[in-house]
Parts: sequence; C-alpha cells; structure tokens
Amino acid sequence: MMTNPEISPVLQSFYNDFKSLCVVLQKISRETIQQGITDYPIFIASSVPVDLGILLFTPEKMNLKWYFYISMLEELKKKNIIQSERMEAFKITYKDPDQYACFLLALPDEANFIFVPYTHLS
Repeated sequence: MMTNPEISPVLQSFYNDFKSLCVVLQKISRETIQQGITDYPIFIASSVPVDLGILLFTPEKMNLKWYFYISMLEELKKKNIIQSERMEAFKITYKDPDQYACFLLALPDEANFIFVPYTHLS
C-alpha cells in the first residue's frame, strides 16, 4: 500500500478504501445516470453511519474504514445540504461523472465535497 505524505491519515484511509471500490463505484455512477435516476450522482463517505442516501458498503462487511453511500444532487437539495441558490454553481463545478467520483466526505466535525479521478487510483 502506497501512502502520500502530503495528505492527512484520514484522507489516506479514504483513498485506500476508494481504491479498492473505484471500479464498482464507477459502474454504479454510470448505471444511475443511464437509468435516468439523476445526472448528478454523489457518493457519501463517512467514518460513522449517516442517514443519507443508500448504503452501499460498510466497514464490517468489506474490511473498510469508511461507510459508502450513493445519493444525488436532488436529495441533497431536498435535505438542504445544498441550498437552492447554490444548485447552478454546484452543477457548473460538478466534474464529468465518467471520469470523477463526486463525494460528500463526511467527518464528525465537517463535511466537504471532493472529486476523485477514477483513473488516478486504478
């Protein structure tokens, strides 16, 4: 396992889990779009269980450190995680879902959106 000394141990553990799941996450993202569910799939990674999205993978069952969920822009708007007035800005910022996984990275004291390239870790 390679580590990057420039990122925090928390992010490194996320990237390690993402690397083991990236192929299946990319497939889930593509299917979500192809089935017309959303044009903006958003994965949620959390160190603890959250009440958001659909649970995909748990640490206990997959030997991971993170919980992984799938959600979408529309759900995050409905739950006011993304405010209505920020929707267009988010859509502009949103990267090509075939190339990048969009994550809401939820930590106990903060949450941030990040885009992780599938090719970078495969």
